[in-house]
Amino acid sequence: PAHPAQRNLQDMTLTVDPDSLDPTASPPPASELLRDYPILPQLKLQPATLARGVGLEVELLALQPALRGAATKAQELHAALDMVEVDDAELAQEWLAVRERLRLWPVCVDHSIKPFTPFAAAALVEANHQSSAVATELCREKGNFTLELKSPAPPHELRIQVDAIDKAFVQEISVAFRLLRHLGVAAPDTSESGCSAALHCHVNVCNSLATGRLLCYREILAVWQAWVEFELVTVRLSRSWRWRDRWAATLYATGAEFTFDQKPWEQGQVKNVLDLVANDVLSFVRRCHGLARSPHFRECVDESDRIALFFEKGKTPGKHVSLNLERITTFGTLEFRRHHATTSEHSAAAWVHFCAAFVEVFAKGRSHMGAAESSWVHLLDAEDAEFALSSMRTAQAAATLAMLEDEMALPKRYLEELIRWDSCS
Repeated sequence: PAHPAQRNLQDMTLTVDPDSLDPTASPPPASELLRDYPILPQLKLQPATLARGVGLEVELLALQPALRGAATKAQELHAALDMVEVDDAELAQEWLAVRERLRLWPVCVDHSIKPFTPFAAAALVEANHQSSAVATELCREKGNFTLELKSPAPPHELRIQVDAIDKAFVQEISVAFRLLRHLGVAAPDTSESGCSAALHCHVNVCNSLATGRLLCYREILAVWQAWVEFELVTVRLSRSWRWRDRWAATLYATGAEFTFDQKPWEQGQVKNVLDLVANDVLSFVRRCHGLARSPHFRECVDESDRIALFFEKGKTPGKHVSLNLERITTFGTLEFRRHHATTSEHSAAAWVHFCAAFVEVFAKGRSHMGAAESSWVHLLDAEDAEFALSSMRTAQAAATLAMLEDEMALPKRYLEELIRWDSCS
């Protein structure tokens, strides 16, 4: 990872200076909260898609709610919602709908979120011309508030349609982040134990209570296989401290390279990675290939049985990887854990849009992409597991941004611009 002074430092530092905080200050009016929301690209997919349910987990450091006279963070956020002035009569109904939606977002405490290191805090304060009080708050070990804000669970989940203009989706996310910035939040980078916070996206694949066409086990595996093959490309959509983070380990097609228990500076020193199951693509592919030819598979009577068999908890590469399969049998979702923490609604909306689009496109596999990918084989259809792994290793090494944009029907250089703006300095 880059030296803190060389990193992309935007959308990280504390958004409110504790020394100048006014507990009575009103949030921005409805016109500012609802307008100028992020514009996401419309994918040109055939056939056209329907809306799909998604979920967002926002991890941030926050100022204590007591500074604004609130007992809890939820009370503080709801009070801010009530204080918003509707300054345009035409927006009244629109604001009421968004406000009631945001009341459904659970507000939690996540003790795994850590503050900035003093060195990173000093770099942020210098870059943003902030006071020493901000630096103190950024690296405060005790008395800080570790916030996890979650979008609602089904049947009230967020919904996105990646090949249409989805105003309601981006508006809700935009208002949530703009209110959080008004209250005072920061997006920490990394600590001695690994990354301090992240932005997680859940995409519905098999939850009948949520929106979206339900995927079968083969389609879910096709999405996972494509993710592994593009892993070294998608990793660049996150900032440098996420690239080898133990909370979102890279899924190398060559096998696991470090364990969860290792500190960042110990990675690469593990003596025996061959027998690891956590983080390990090899073990999972071999297991799936064998299961598809086993008596257990033939005994499955419906799709839910097959999904339970292939994605049994404890038999996947684990929770703490860039694409978590453990949530399939609990929430019915794929959890994309790669992204860094951010205070920007633009960054959050773009990430959710990308994850949902990835599922829509690659559930069909990669063989539909034309002659360039005509040799692609679903991992279950390979003549043996070793051939599947060899193909995945070759694909992972050869993958490029241009290939990913082409296969996802994204605007030309869209990902390159996203990386330049959000990930790189």
